[in-house]
Amino acid sequence: GGGDTKRKRKKLQNDNARQDDNVANLSGMLKEGLLENEEQNDAIMMLSAENQQLTDALATMSMIVDSVRYNSELRIRVSELERENARFVEQRDELEQEVARLVEAGEELTEENGHLGDEVAILEEENEILLKRMRG
Repeated sequence: GGGDTKRKRKKLQNDNARQDDNVANLSGMLKEGLLENEEQNDAIMMLSAENQQLTDALATMSMIVDSVRYNSELRIRVSELERENARFVEQRDELEQEVARLVEAGEELTEENGHLGDEVAILEEENEILLKRMRG
């Protein structure tokens, strides 16, 4: 009977030793897993930060694209206004020429009016002379 107990004790000691090894192995695996987990968390944080930078860059690019589009719309509008302005300048030049012609015509009329005024004065004088003659 004494040998059985020894064998049982020896078997239990071996089982315990194996369990201790298993625990040690599992503990080591757990530590490795936790380390890997931390590394992955760090990687996620970095990627998240990168992602935010890219999102910001995209927003900036979008604003730049909008600015470029608005800029080209403004350029088109400026061209239209320049053409319109050129037409107005042309019309102004034509109007200035017309005004110059009218001023010239006005001066001629003033001159003519002066001559006519002279003639009227002469005719009135002659009329008065004739009237005096007729009254005798």
